[in-house]
This record gives sequence, C-alpha cells and structure tokens, in this order.
Amino acid sequence: MPASNSRINVAILAVPEVTASALYGMFDLFSSPGRDFPFIVTGEAGEQSMRPYIVARTMDVFQAANGIWVKPDHDFKDCPQPDIVCIPDFFVNPGESVSGMYDPEAQWLKQAHEDGAMLASACSGAVLLGEAGLLTNREATIHWAYVATLTNNYPGVKVRVDRSLVLSGEAQRIIMAGGGSSWQDLALYLIARFVGLKEAMEVAKVYMLQWHDMGQRPFASLPFGRPPMPWSTVARNGWR
Repeated sequence: MPASNSRINVAILAVPEVTASALYGMFDLFSSPGRDFPFIVTGEAGEQSMRPYIVARTMDVFQAANGIWVKPDHDFKDCPQPDIVCIPDFFVNPGESVSGMYDPEAQWLKQAHEDGAMLASACSGAVLLGEAGLLTNREATIHWAYVATLTNNYPGVKVRVDRSLVLSGEAQRIIMAGGGSSWQDLALYLIARFVGLKEAMEVAKVYMLQWHDMGQRPFASLPFGRPPMPWSTVARNGWR
C-alpha cells in the first residue's frame, strides 16, 4: 500500500485494440475519490486520493478500436511504479489465441505483479493475465462470450461466468470483472479496497452507478447468432 500522504498510482494499460469507453471510464472513476463528491456538496473540489495514468508499450499516439485517439501518459520504461494495474477490455476473436501478440504487455504485467501491484482486468482484459502466466490453475471470470478464450489457451483456469467479480492469487492481488459495464463494479471495488468504502459509495452516488449483482448468466443464456466478425475485418471496414 502507498504511504498515507500519497496518491494511489493506478496504471491503466492500453493496447491498440482497447475499448475506449472502458479505458477513459476507468480514468474518470479513479480520478473521482476525494475530489468530486465535495464539489457537488459544497461547490469546492477536494483532494484526489488516486492518480490514474494511461500506460502503453510506447508513447506513440494511436487509435483505439472505435477510432478515438489515445495518447499514453507513460511507456513501460518510464511508468511510475503502480499500486494497481487495470486492464480494460480489448477486441480479440472469441476462442482464439493471442500468443506472441502482446509479449511486452505480458512481461510488464508479470513484473508489476512481482513488484507488489494488484492486477485488475475487465472483460477480455483477462486474456492478458493469461498471457502473463497468472491464471494457471486459478479461478477467473471473463465476458460469457470469451470463456473458451481462457479455457482453450491457459492450463487449469477455472472460469466462473456466474460471478461479476473474481478475486484470485496470493493475497487476492488478481481481480477480474466479467464483461460489459462490470468494469464499473471493478473500479468501485478497488476504490473501496484502497481508499475506503465511504469514498466508493460517494463515487457511486456521483456517477449514479449500481452494482451488477445478478452476474452474467441471464446474458450467457442468449444464443450467439451469426459467427463473430474477425477483428481484421472490423479494423478494415469498421462496424456495420
């Protein structure tokens, strides 16, 4: 844990296939504790408790999956030591392996975990935990459409699709959120764990967030419909 008089460093990992809504939504929520609720109540902003920043393998500006431009704050070499690393969801074809595609990210995640950081993934972001070798013989969760992506590629992983959040690993320093907007649950949990329950409730009030306690089963029971469009096609032609 950071010193009591310092902000909590939250590194948010970005790859070119990242979902911008989760990336920047996490940034907003982690910027809020201690700052926003006092502003709403008194008209004067308080002091931030957390310091989020976007980190990527290079400092190059790139376009996210939906075309929004992402400008990283740090690359892996100059990134301040994080207390928390968050991995937003990104576009990967269900069931397919991404072996070798994200080696720099996997190595950085593994080192951050060894250095004591909590690793937290949203939706398909759990795939990068698998690439870092951190899901072997452990419980996990991921979006219901991507269960096979974990079970096909990482030995012994036990996917709990019925749960919105799964805590795993030594001292529960690996946490995964299922899918969709459950990254909001993930952010609130991390705020409660690192800053305090009161501050997490205040952030929930500011952003009018509600806990997704029903899990994913109602969505997992829906039929897939047509086969998923390959990411290469999406990148080339855009969504239809």
